[in-house]
Amino acid sequence: VKNGEVDFAVVTTPAETGSDLKRVALMPFNEILVGGPSFAELAGRTLALQELTAYPLIMLENGSMSRIFYRQFFLEHNAELKPDIEAGTTDQMLTLVRSDLGLAFVPEPMARSSLQRRSIVQLTLREAIPQRSVSLVYDRHRPLNTAAREFQKQLLNAARQEKAE
Repeated sequence: VKNGEVDFAVVTTPAETGSDLKRVALMPFNEILVGGPSFAELAGRTLALQELTAYPLIMLENGSMSRIFYRQFFLEHNAELKPDIEAGTTDQMLTLVRSDLGLAFVPEPMARSSLQRRSIVQLTLREAIPQRSVSLVYDRHRPLNTAAREFQKQLLNAARQEKAE
């Protein structure tokens, strides 16, 4: 969300919003650290963020909300974030991890099937990764067109149903 000029957006936290914008959390999620099969020996250890500089790290590109989130997370724990590979999407990151090219932080729901198939391994971090959220952001002073209003309604209803379950 840039310059407060958005009618409607779905973003992940952290997301800075201007005073005219309303943000509604739709779905919380946790991220996990994963690696390809060659990193399986690390799965039995608890790693500190500072140790990750010894391994190739795959991150989303600079400027993404995930990169901003992890830059801050590493800073808060006196660790240096130095990605070796940048990807455009989380799907690309998972493909790179399955190809044994490095470690990555990914949303647990997106990694679940690869973990079950054992094409990747989950690694344990000493530092707890803060929970993130998918959020709906909209300008409360601008009317939405019919399609956007209906989509917004469906997203909010789905989020309410998910919380109720």
